[in-house]
Amino acid sequence: MKETFKKAAVAFSLQIFGASLSFFFSFVMARMLGAEDVGIYLEVFNLAFLAALAGRIGLDNVILRFGAASVEAGNYQEAAGLYRKSRQIIGWGAGLLSLGLFLLAPWIAGTLFSKPEMALPLRLMALSVLPFALLVLYTQMLRSINEVRSSVFLINVSPTIGSLILLFILAPAYAVNGAVIAYTGGMVLSLIAGVWLWRKAAPHIRQLDGSYDTRRILSTSLPMFWIALMSLLMNRADILIMSSMVDSASIGIYGTAKRTALLMALLLTAVNSAVAPRFAALYSQQDIESLSRLARLTSALLALGALPVLLAFLLFAEPVMAIFGSEFTAGAPILSIIAIGQYLNVATGSVGFLLMMTGHEKLLRNILLLSMLINLLLLYVLIPPYGVIGAAVASMIGTGLLNVFSAIAVYRKLSINLIPLPDRLLMRWNSPH
Repeated sequence: MKETFKKAAVAFSLQIFGASLSFFFSFVMARMLGAEDVGIYLEVFNLAFLAALAGRIGLDNVILRFGAASVEAGNYQEAAGLYRKSRQIIGWGAGLLSLGLFLLAPWIAGTLFSKPEMALPLRLMALSVLPFALLVLYTQMLRSINEVRSSVFLINVSPTIGSLILLFILAPAYAVNGAVIAYTGGMVLSLIAGVWLWRKAAPHIRQLDGSYDTRRILSTSLPMFWIALMSLLMNRADILIMSSMVDSASIGIYGTAKRTALLMALLLTAVNSAVAPRFAALYSQQDIESLSRLARLTSALLALGALPVLLAFLLFAEPVMAIFGSEFTAGAPILSIIAIGQYLNVATGSVGFLLMMTGHEKLLRNILLLSMLINLLLLYVLIPPYGVIGAAVASMIGTGLLNVFSAIAVYRKLSINLIPLPDRLLMRWNSPH
């Protein structure tokens, strides 16, 4: 337990640094580009992010689950085979999707979104799909061997450092196109760093000629892919849907407010970096008592730690948004609304990782599907009459429902109560699966 929280402390420190850099990146981009170009950047970023996720087809979570278990058991040959096979699949999948997005960019921008000015930024952003997908792969490989510090640095710190340096150089001359090139360049540089970190951390694994059953990989990765896809739609469908309904300037204001609210989830992300491999290992050893103790303790600490941030975003939303520029103060109510949903996300703890790491990914998929459908319905109902405020309300409700449903499922499947409600009420709300 002490070792887990020591790693969590290291991960949290790096997360704080990475989040500060990311926040500074958003600040600089907003100041340099203005709301409209920020909106275009966020629109093409979300499309590329979706393509990178599809290219991974859930393999990043398979690596974390099976890789951590193999390493814990000392079966390095099996771990080596899993890593090698996953690299091959992701390389081909993400590479083809990157090419497809590049070629279809004019049609997507002009026909789907009626924003032809998005075509060139989208083509440039398409070049980031493959390096980003591989970067996530190497991050999870490092996490699976308990290299928490390296993995957090690689995914949260390294890309932003490179992107920031390039942003200062390119954005003044090339505006939104320069910002996109800066992001893509940061991903390429981070991927190079990831390969180097892996070679340094795991020479005993990377030199082995292990093999792994492709059918076993895909039978687990595909359900996890649908989980990841639905999770992405839960978090990013608002901007994807608004792209065809709302002007880019409004999307820029909304996206900046949302990114600011997501700072609250920093605590959860930092803790997940340390506890997710531990969840998988404890469950594989059938040590449910230790698993329950770890999950409940982390949930309680997260709820307390995020409360001051929530209060700040509720009471001082307008001054917070003003730091991005006067036109961004219109996003103050958006910040407050989304912050409420994010607090529910943090306060329920690592429920998603807990379900995935204990073999309940299909149940999580069903919960995500229900929450996603509710979220999409609310977005389509609320955006036309209320615009970005409607999108914020829909996202808050969707996020809250997802985490409450997941916490109830954790109680029913693992007998771990992560929310302050009576056990009898939880049993009544969640029917047996």
